[in-house]
Parts: sequence; C-alpha cells; structure tokens
Amino acid sequence: MKRRDKIYESLLGLWTKADAQQVRDLKGSTTLEIAKLTGYSRSNCSSELNHLVTDRKVVKIQTYPVRYIPSSILIKTGEQIPGDFVVQKVSKKEKPNEIGIKHSDDPFSKLIGADQSLRKAIKQAKAAIMYPPHGLDMLLLGPTGSGKTFFANVSYQFAKYAKQIPANAPFIVFNCADYYNNAQLLLSQIFGHVKGSYTGADTSEAGIVEKADGGILLLDEVHRLPPEGQEMLFTFMDTGHFARLGESEKTRTANVLIIAATNENPHSNLLSTFLRRIPTVINIPALSEKGIREKVQIVNYLFRQEAARIQRDLDVNISVIESILFASNYGNIGQLKSQIKLICARAFLNNLNTDGDLLVNTSCLPEEIQAVSASRQTDDQQKQLTSIVPQHTIYSFDSNSRPDVLDDNIYIDIAKKVNELRAQRLPENKIQSIVMQGIRGHIRSFLKDPVESAKLENFISPSTLKLTLRLREIAEELLKEHFDHRFLYYIGMHIDTYLARGYRDEKLLMETEISRIKYEYAKEYAVALAFKNEIAQANNVYLPDIEVVYLTLLLSSLRQMSKEKARSVGILVVAHGNSTATSMVEVTRELLGESNIDALDMPLNCSPTEMAERIARHVESLNEGLGVLLLVDMGSLFHLEEQIEQKTSVPIKILPYVTTITVLDTVRKANYLNMNLSGLYHSIWNDFLETVTTAVRPESSALPKAILSICMTGTGTAERLKTIIVNIINLASSEPIQVKTISALELKSKIPTLSKKYDILATVGTKKPNLPVPHISLETLISGNGETLLRSIIGHQAVTNVQPKGPSTIVPAEICRDVLEKNLIYFNPYLMTRSLISWTEDLARILNLEFSNSTIVKCVVHTSFAFERSLRNETVKYPYTATPEVSRISKAVTRTLQPYEDDLKVKLTEDEIYYISEIVVDDQGQSLIQHA
Repeated sequence: MKRRDKIYESLLGLWTKADAQQVRDLKGSTTLEIAKLTGYSRSNCSSELNHLVTDRKVVKIQTYPVRYIPSSILIKTGEQIPGDFVVQKVSKKEKPNEIGIKHSDDPFSKLIGADQSLRKAIKQAKAAIMYPPHGLDMLLLGPTGSGKTFFANVSYQFAKYAKQIPANAPFIVFNCADYYNNAQLLLSQIFGHVKGSYTGADTSEAGIVEKADGGILLLDEVHRLPPEGQEMLFTFMDTGHFARLGESEKTRTANVLIIAATNENPHSNLLSTFLRRIPTVINIPALSEKGIREKVQIVNYLFRQEAARIQRDLDVNISVIESILFASNYGNIGQLKSQIKLICARAFLNNLNTDGDLLVNTSCLPEEIQAVSASRQTDDQQKQLTSIVPQHTIYSFDSNSRPDVLDDNIYIDIAKKVNELRAQRLPENKIQSIVMQGIRGHIRSFLKDPVESAKLENFISPSTLKLTLRLREIAEELLKEHFDHRFLYYIGMHIDTYLARGYRDEKLLMETEISRIKYEYAKEYAVALAFKNEIAQANNVYLPDIEVVYLTLLLSSLRQMSKEKARSVGILVVAHGNSTATSMVEVTRELLGESNIDALDMPLNCSPTEMAERIARHVESLNEGLGVLLLVDMGSLFHLEEQIEQKTSVPIKILPYVTTITVLDTVRKANYLNMNLSGLYHSIWNDFLETVTTAVRPESSALPKAILSICMTGTGTAERLKTIIVNIINLASSEPIQVKTISALELKSKIPTLSKKYDILATVGTKKPNLPVPHISLETLISGNGETLLRSIIGHQAVTNVQPKGPSTIVPAEICRDVLEKNLIYFNPYLMTRSLISWTEDLARILNLEFSNSTIVKCVVHTSFAFERSLRNETVKYPYTATPEVSRISKAVTRTLQPYEDDLKVKLTEDEIYYISEIVVDDQGQSLIQHA
C-alpha cells in the first residue's frame, strides 16, 4: 500500500464510528496524531494529507493546530461544512448570474474584491463585453500597481467564457511607453509598416492591430500614444479600417475590441476626439481604497502563493498580518507582495532545519516594520481585523497550485546558498546576514522597484529610469550608504531633462565656485565622474564637466537628507473624506521619505467631541517634545486648538487649509530646515499671505512683457511650470507676454540683463528674486489665490476687483478631477468637475465674492459627495443651529444648484445645503456655526 493510501486509511479508521456530535466537537485529527499512528514523519504526513485535500478525499480545517477529516465522514453524518473548514467544499449549489452564466465558472467571480471594491468595475466590464454585436471599447483608469493589466486579462477570459470571442481568440498586450520617444516606431508597432516606409524597415511587417484581429488588444499606458497615433486609432475604432505605415493605396480591416489603460488623467493626455470613441470608462481602485476584509483576502492569497513555492504549510501569527496592514503604507499590491516574499524568505531561512509547518511570527518582519508600532489602526479597525483573522492562520500548500512565477523560486536559491556557505565553515550569524542581503536584492530585481518607478515613470523615459537605478547601485557601492526613492527623483529627473534639452553645455557657476565644490565634495565628485562614464556607455553621450558638478551637488544634498535627526515637530494632516488625508501623506512619504507625520481621515458626520478625541490621540502619538502642527481642511477644525491642547498638554498650531503641496513644503521645512513649531507655522502661513498682500505693479512700460519661471536649474520644474503660466496668460490676456525660464543659481547674474530687456510683471517658482514685482510661490499658485493674482497682474487690475476673461479654475479643476476619480462611484468625475465649477462661478457672482482655489476645490468635492449620498439615501444631518450668515448663503446655494439638481435628477436636503454654505462662510473668515 502506498504511503498516501495508508495515511488516508488510518485517518478514515479514526472517524468511521464517529457521530455528528463528535465531528462537531473534535473537528478532525492533527498531523501529529496521524504521524504517531502511522509512524511516518510529521512533514511527510502533512504533505500527503494536503494531496488528499486536493483530491477532495479530505477536508482541511483552519484551526490551530490544523486538523483533517475525511469528506465521506462529513457526508455520512449529514454535517454542513462550517466556515472554518477550508479548501474544496464537499458540495456547492451554483446560482446563475444576470446573463445565465454560473458564478463558479465566471472568471470575474474568482477576483478578490468581486463583491466589494471591484463590483462596479466588473459590472461595467461585463456590460461592455456583452454589448452587441462585438462589445464596446474600454478605458481602465487607476494608479500603477492597481491591477489594470490583470483586470484586462480577466475581461478577455470572460469574453471567451461568454462566447463573445472564439476560444482561440488572441489577447495582445502592448505597452505604449516602450516606444514613446519614437512616434514613428510606435505607429509601426501598432499598425504595421511596409518595406522602406522608414529607415531600417527592410521588410513589411504586420502590426498588433492585425495580430489582435478577432480578439482583444490591451494598450497599456495609452497616454504615451502621440496625437497622430490617437487619430489613426480612433479612425480604426470608427470604421474597422486601417493602413500600415507607408501604405497609401491599400486599406485593411480587423475586428478588435480595444481596452486602453492609463494611470494619468485622460483629459490631460488624450485627445477629446479619441476619448469620445471609448464609451466605457472603468476605475480600478487602488490598494489604499480597499477595505480591511478585502486587504486580508489579498494577504491570504499572497501567503498561499508563497506556501506553494516553499511546499510547506505556513503558520502565520495575527500580529504579522496586523503589522503588514497597519505598520506600513503600500502604494500598490506589488509592494505588498514584495514585503510578504521578504517575510516568508526570512521565516524559511530561520526554519531551514525543521520539519512541519513554517512558523511566521514578528521576528520574521523586516527591521523597519519591527521598529514601527502597529498602533496606527483605529479601535474599529482592530475589532474588524480580529473578527476575521484568527490568532494563527494556516496557509496550506496545494501541490497542484501554480504560483505566479514558479520558475523564480527564491527558496530553492536560499537552501542552495546556505549549503554553499556552510561548506565554507562560516558561522551561522554570518550566513544569515549574507543570505538576507541576497534575498533583498533578489526581491528588488524581481519587482523592478515598483515603488520608485510607479511615480517616476510618469515624468522620465523608461530608459532613463533604468539608467538611474544603475547609478544608484554605483553610488551605494562607492559611498557605502543606502539611498531612498529621492535619489531617483533628484538624479533621474535631472538626467532626463539634460538629455531631452539637447546636451547644451551651459555654465551657471563661476570657475572658482566649481573648484570649491570639487574640493569640498571630493567623494561625491568621484561618484559623479563614475556616473559620467556609465551615462556615456548607456547613451553614447559625453557629459560636460559642469553637469558632473551639478550631479555632485545633488549627491551632496541627498547624503545630507539621509542623516537622521533626533527630534522634529509632529505634523498631523486632518481632512474630510475616506482617504483624502491619507493620500496626501502617502505621497509625501514616497517623495520625501519617512517623517514624523500622520494622517487622519474624518467622516463628514463626525461630531466635534469625537473629532477632538481622535485628533488628541494622534497628537500625543506624534509629539516628540517639540509640539505638533495640524494642517486641516475645514475651519470648524480650526476652533479645536484650545480644546486639544487642554486634553493633551501638547503645544499645537493649526493651519486652516491643506493641499498636497502644503504638506510637502511643511515636511521639507520641518525635516531639512530644522524649524521649531512657531517658526514652521509662521513660515507656511506667511508663504500664503505674502502673495495676496503684495502690491501689483502699477506703471506700464514700452518693453516687451515677461513673467519669470524659476527653479534650481532653469529647466525641469521651470519648464513644466511655464506650461501652466502660458495657459493662464492665454485666458487672461490677448497681449503678447513671454514666459522666461531661469535658474535660481543665476538670478544675480541674469536679473539685471532681463530687467533691461523686458518689463517683468511677476516671478513664479521656487525662489524669490530681488525684484520690485510680485512673486508667486509654487504652493500659492496651486493651492491658494496664486492663479487669481497672476491673472490680475497680467490684466493690470487690482487684486480686490478682478474681472478676468475666463474663470480662475485651471489649477483647481485638475485637483477636483483627481480627488473625484478616486472617490465617486455613480457620477462621472469629469462631468461633475466641469458642471460644479460652473456652479461655483454662478454662486460667486450672485454673492459678489471671489473664491480661492481651495474654496472651489472644497465646494466641488463636498457637493459631489453630497449628490452621491443623496442618490444612496445616506444624507448627513446638520447638528447645529445655522447662523444668519449660513442661512443667507444657503438660499443662494439652493437657488444656484437647482439647474444642476434637475440635470442629475437628485435633490439635496437642507442639511447638505447648510454644510456647503459653511464652506463659503469659512472662506470669508466669518463665524461658522453656533451650537444649538
């Protein structure tokens, strides 16, 4: 008799005479019990029992320790399999779905989150695929790592399953970013080309459109598609006809369902004519937008993947799952996956010489997580987690399961490396250190740095990103220190800008200054020279000496940033909404690294007492002895300062406005300028007030008018800022006004020359020059009244009486769309933004007021949420007695909103109107509420 059969017969013998009550009480036999009965080792029993589970002969029960019972015993005793029985249920009734397809076979039903965060997306995708005769094209929106490509693949599987496409239909995936620097080659890849159509086209080739005929084509990072490519594509989407590149006489046809995907705002990067051809826009939620239950399901799936690779059961303590979910912030599932791989690799290394279940406890956590308390979760989150996760979770390996990358099995490499090192008679602690270093490198290369590239890939080319990752390796090796994500932003964007501008050798520093930098930063200069050689090999580009000096300065700045500080002012971001504050803090951490900062997302119906209690807990946690600065989004929070100080005895300051740019600037000043609480508060506040109170230049000049765009090098940020300024100029004035980019390093040398050549109306950017004209900081332009001020300067009007040609909504419109894209479920975020910005203009005109950018954003976002709540009959109650001013404003709000309510067929309640009115009153600096 085979070992597996003997083990099964032994287990069956233990339970043949059991009745239903015994089954309910004992719930099966443990691996150890079977091992003692059969004489086999515990690990062999565990392996064979899991094979029997796969064969449906045995049911595995998720208890601690894990237990097994024959399926036939459960059937004989008539027992329903309870929820804590796992893997292969004995019987299951299948329910038909809305198009007569069984859920158990529906590819979408197997997705984690199918009945939660992905419910709406799946319904949209099914409707688009089933639409007669051949389905509707789709656009998937979502941040990097949210699973857009995976969702498209499941859509393809569903289309085959529902017989909308043949079983052998092609599924072609094409990443537009791979060729975005070469539009001609990109179009050739999509539509094909004929021989001789461009240099190097030695033969005629079919494009991906032809190859996808009869199936589905996924265009990933579609925002990289140039305008001419979009035009050719929407012609094909309209007619089904296309031509290869260089082919003028012959017309070809293909039947292709197109799924486009992007992590960008489509209205900023895609032609409106192209977007109109895609009737179905599907938002794929980010990991941060998923609930705890769904995140636990994802964690469970990833641990099972690792169990399959190791071929051993994993016994994971709840504290590990708690730390994974709450002690770290993950931008996407790729980051979460890398952390779990690292944890399991350490557990495997710790238990290499043991049999049986692999114990995964807090000692397996990376040091950076062990050092962080998992106290970030709220009491409700803690209760929810403990209600769905047992103290010990057993993740069983299935011999028939297929992990994502079976051929990339890190555990085989670990065992092999340990044996090699032991053969060299190295001490165990040295072996552990060497192997863990290799594990980290392996996982980093496996994931291709998803954290860093996720943000940076939107700004620089893939080739430059690859080069920058290599440069970081060189810097870490030569300087013997670790560089975080900021290395990619500083070095990567600088190199990409340099390569893009045509390799100009512009010297912004004096020779004496260059010599001083080379001497004072000799180590960094040596590394920069190594960069020069690497760039020459990778791009065949000679880097001039001045660029080597710039890289030296950047390296020096990065090294200084890496130095730890003992204490800093705590920063707490408080904003209303499900993830508004969290999103801003996550972006800040990704760009500037870990800081003494935390986020608090406030429900709109949270009472003032509860609000003060929650804020107080966070303030006490953040205080390192220097106090806490609160950045809040509503004036009602501003009035809690005295109450919170009394509760905590911690000195605090509250700033009644917050944006991502404000948070970034606050952290930068707290960390790198070493400001105390009072200095930090006044610095951030004065940045805002300075621009508003600056006198506008009264006299005119015969010289050509200009506005200066300023950043460190005069390229990069300044060039991007120039685009925003040009758009504002085009709306505000018909006069020719030039925008000149200038480096902060050359202000002293070039300002006199520019002042003689141009009538400088204003300066915009990262540094204020010594000029008698208004300066608008980058923060003020984005979050404050900077856009209005700039338009008034251009039109030579007083700030208090601005009547520009168009609405001052270029910047807030972008912010509103970003927020609503992530949060709206039922309404289109683009239409809501456009409609409600028009409404704010109507409201401001009736009230004879001027709204700041922050007020426009608050009104649009809050009102959009109010419409969604009203649609779901989940409106909030206004718990106060409205002041006369709130009542007055509410009448104007009601009157101006009525046409939009009629269009949306949703009526807002009086309570919702009062909340909206508070925002307007708050903006004018008046009393918000009077408690009943």
